[in-house]
Amino acid sequence: MKKFTTKKLAIAFVAIAFLFIFGFTAYRGVTGQFQSQPTISNEVKSATKKKDTSKKEETKQIESQEESKKTDTKSSASSSKQETKKQETKKTETKSSSCKQETKKQDTKKTETKSSSTKQETKKTETNTSSSKHEISAPQHVETPKQDTPVKQTVSIKVIGINTAMMQGNIEVNSSSTAYSVLRELAKQNGKSISTKGFGSTVYVSGIDGLKEFDHGPSSGWMYKVNGTPPNIGAGAYKVKAGDTVIWYYVNAEQ
Repeated sequence: MKKFTTKKLAIAFVAIAFLFIFGFTAYRGVTGQFQSQPTISNEVKSATKKKDTSKKEETKQIESQEESKKTDTKSSASSSKQETKKQETKKTETKSSSCKQETKKQDTKKTETKSSSTKQETKKTETNTSSSKHEISAPQHVETPKQDTPVKQTVSIKVIGINTAMMQGNIEVNSSSTAYSVLRELAKQNGKSISTKGFGSTVYVSGIDGLKEFDHGPSSGWMYKVNGTPPNIGAGAYKVKAGDTVIWYYVNAEQ
């Protein structure tokens, strides 16, 4: 009987506990106490958000501090650069001033040397003028060198027609000049014509300026003489030399 009663009591206790838990949960569901959980979660979320925002702000502050440090370092570097530039400009100014002073000294030395050289040159010019005066006072006779003018090698030639001189002149000769070649050159200079027969050393003059052989009889014609003597060879073969006198004449004319 005791065992049976204890089991019943245990079952009753469990049932009562179950009913209590079920009733408590139902009561909380009816009264709306379950809605407090999302509010708790929202609070947790807001708290986490605040923590995140605070962390972000802290990181931003740290970054801003680092940037400010960087800017400070940059400004310090720029200031140091400016100081170095100022020092360099001062050095360059001092160098330029020293260079200017040296150039001024050199210029003054050059001007002094130039003035001394000009003085010496003026002295030299004075001495030169004095010497030139002495030279002018004593005139010198300068002999001009004689220039050998080449003498032209010529012959005198004259052409006589019927009782008249048709042309005459002096003709230059060389080693190959003949009595016929000098006649041809004289006729060319005076614009006269010559009629010939044959060629070379056998050439025969048949007419001069339109006056031809046989115009005044069967024995009329042209002949020549050199230095007053008629040669016994043709005019194309007779070589003349400088200083000769050659006369061509028509045979029917009075000589």
